Amino acid sequence: MNSFRPLLVIEHNYNYPEPFEKLEILLGDRFPDRVHLIPFYTGKASHVFPVFEHSPYFERYFPQVIDRIFDPQYTHYVVIADDLMLNPALNAENLNDYLKLDAESSFLPDPWGMVHELSFRWTNSFSAINSFYLHDLFFHHAPDWKSKFPPVEEAWKVFEKMGFRRGKIRLNWNRPNAAFPTRWSAIWYYFKQWVKRRRTPPYPLLTGYAEFFVVEAQAFRKFAEWSETAGQMRLWVEPALHTLLPLCSRKVVYEKDRGLHGKTLWDPQEVEALFQRHKGSVASAAAEFAPNTLYLHPVKLTRWNIQ
Repeated sequence: MNSFRPLLVIEHNYNYPEPFEKLEILLGDRFPDRVHLIPFYTGKASHVFPVFEHSPYFERYFPQVIDRIFDPQYTHYVVIADDLMLNPALNAENLNDYLKLDAESSFLPDPWGMVHELSFRWTNSFSAINSFYLHDLFFHHAPDWKSKFPPVEEAWKVFEKMGFRRGKIRLNWNRPNAAFPTRWSAIWYYFKQWVKRRRTPPYPLLTGYAEFFVVEAQAFRKFAEWSETAGQMRLWVEPALHTLLPLCSRKVVYEKDRGLHGKTLWDPQEVEALFQRHKGSVASAAAEFAPNTLYLHPVKLTRWNIQ
């Protein structure tokens, strides 16, 4: 697919120089067209842009830089996290041999599900839902998401076409998490939502991984505009991305549609075991990639040896 011309956009969680330097070595030849978005960057590299936001809401990076990175020559914007190891076989020339995107298509990791279905099983479910109730605290100063996002019914038509269904939050707590450390804390919160008649989220919210995705060029400005509102609402990047990109893209392709997947490590012990198994060598870890594995995450490059 020769019409595919990507700009690689590397979003950084922190302003550390070492990941930038190592990513330049690892990806420079493979992706000649690339930019880095680094919080509070003060250096002089022409392809690095400072951004001013807390990384859990990095969707807000894009409206800050879109006028500086948007270029009609690019058909797609490929976004990766700075702690993601991309399959070493992938480069700007062959990436679309794997993704198979046309000019109207964006790409996302497979979703975890609708937030109301996940409810207490995902730590950030209710922080996402509560982002839509900021008028409780800020009154007329709260972000006006109703005037920015597509109407609720219009949004639901998109997600229902994708196979998702409406519903209410569920009392499905099954293990301690940062938001609800005990079953009783979950029961009490559920009861409060029942009293407030807020068991149905005010907006359809889909969530999933956010460390690798692709935005079709035509949708990029609208995605950036809506991302600004999401960031103002303090909507966590995972539901922001998986909710807004399907609403502004003409088509969305998921990993499963192409027989692809990313390898993700959630347990700190798994992360440490990976590091020890490869003795901190990026080359050793890269050699283990299967052809259909797009990325490995997280790989904190400050620790890893790239030689």
